[in-house]
Amino acid sequence: MRGLLLVLLSTLPAAAAPTASLLDEGVGARVMAMGGAGVASVDDATALYWNPARLSALKDHEREAVVAHAELSEGRAQYAGYAQQADDSWGGVGALYRDRPGRPAGDFETSDFALMMGYAKRENEGTAGLSAKYLRSRVPGASAHSFAADLGVANSDEGRTTALALRNMGPGLKYGRFKKDLPLTAAMGFGYKAGEVAMGLDYEYRPFTGAHDAGAGVEWEFFKGFLARGGWTTKDEKAPRLVVSRGFTFGGGIRLAGLRLDYAFRPKAGRFHRFDAAYRF
Repeated sequence: MRGLLLVLLSTLPAAAAPTASLLDEGVGARVMAMGGAGVASVDDATALYWNPARLSALKDHEREAVVAHAELSEGRAQYAGYAQQADDSWGGVGALYRDRPGRPAGDFETSDFALMMGYAKRENEGTAGLSAKYLRSRVPGASAHSFAADLGVANSDEGRTTALALRNMGPGLKYGRFKKDLPLTAAMGFGYKAGEVAMGLDYEYRPFTGAHDAGAGVEWEFFKGFLARGGWTTKDEKAPRLVVSRGFTFGGGIRLAGLRLDYAFRPKAGRFHRFDAAYRF
């Protein structure tokens, strides 16, 4: 699987600007509070977005349903997902919607929608995952439909997780005569968990734009069921030069039995507020 990811990446042209921004803005308050470092450290049903191989975070035939809402600097985003384990494999479904109500054209809003299905299977000492997406995008005066796929691998051992993912492989979206590429992303990540502390570190490369980004974060369960999170990311940096303070992210969560409530915010560039509710059973 690692060889396949490298071969696919080496054949991709570096051209054109991406669209369907909902595929590149992140999902889930826990990961986003940790600087968007989710390739290896994601541990819930939002793994369909970050890395389908990390559906393997569900153990002992667990099932999880999650809903997420984000208030972004421009518009809103919602996600709903479900995942479950069955023996040495995992499956999940999810839907992601993004709108920009401040940019109407008559009664026509700019919006994006993605419907996702994913599958992961244990392979030797690791896990390999695949997800497929149906995409719909609407802009003033035009709409487009397409398909995309993600590949991912992950390996966990004694609290350490290493992972690779290739996200948003697809033919792009065609609005009439105009075609826009998807935000294709190659990502690698490292996660670590020891006792009450968990950490994540990600690196992302987007071959269509040549952009590089990194994110890192930490989670601390300071009291049983109560968690604090913080992180930093280079993504969505709007300043003409790197301004460290613009990349900080913060958040927290409560876990009570199978119920989980999470919140995340970013006060500066690309600011957001995110709220999640999940139930694992």
